[in-house]
Amino acid sequence: MDGRLLDQVLAFADHFGIRLYPWQRDAFGQACRREGGRFVRRLAGASVPRGNGKSYGGAVVGLWRLLCGRPPQDIISAALDYDGAKVVLDHARSIVRGHDGLADAIEVQANGLYVPATRSRWTITSREHTASRGRQPTLVIYDEVGWASDVELFSSLLAGQASVDDPLMLVISTVGRRQSGPLWSVKILAEGGDPAVFWTMLGRERRKASAASTRHHVRSASSIRACWAVEGSPPRSATSEARRSAITWPTGVEASGSAGGWPVYIPERR
Repeated sequence: MDGRLLDQVLAFADHFGIRLYPWQRDAFGQACRREGGRFVRRLAGASVPRGNGKSYGGAVVGLWRLLCGRPPQDIISAALDYDGAKVVLDHARSIVRGHDGLADAIEVQANGLYVPATRSRWTITSREHTASRGRQPTLVIYDEVGWASDVELFSSLLAGQASVDDPLMLVISTVGRRQSGPLWSVKILAEGGDPAVFWTMLGRERRKASAASTRHHVRSASSIRACWAVEGSPPRSATSEARRSAITWPTGVEASGSAGGWPVYIPERR
């Protein structure tokens, strides 16, 4: 098996013949970049005009982690409502059904996807933040977060990842009417140089956002850091780069280092 599949979402897509647009390869390739067996950034955001394939790109990321992440993976799809959260997962189901190798490895279930060989699962959560309470997702894919009316679900999911080793939260959205909230907080953190956060904005979404004032989002950005904070400073095992980061890493989570090997089942391309 090509070892790149474990750490490169683009290698995974190429292996299974999943076609991506150039912008998808660039944006999701950077958002999911891994070094030393770990994600370089634990929070990544992309704002893309409607109809350009952001949800499809999120589906590819979800399938990649479902099969290639350290098992068992616990992946959650979220959106403004339950039907909205199904969009990314439905794309993933279509990809699985269209490839015999993936269909052999992944069970398509009514409420998600499941890999029997590794017990990894991908499910949907409702908009109520209490629905995912107690979950510690390795990957969260939050679609259309720019239109969220509050930060409760976003904050709850982010806090659930605080004790997870090597997590990723991927937020994808068009720009909503409110130039505030989780999407804008991710933007401000990334543009402020936070090394744990990635952000990209394409085309007219960039123009729509250019009038936003950063001072309105400082409080929301601080709340993101609070979700990761556990009584003060990063753990002793964290790297010096993480110690300089604006984010306080939770106890027991290292910012870098080799994750080591683990058994994964990668079906043959057919």
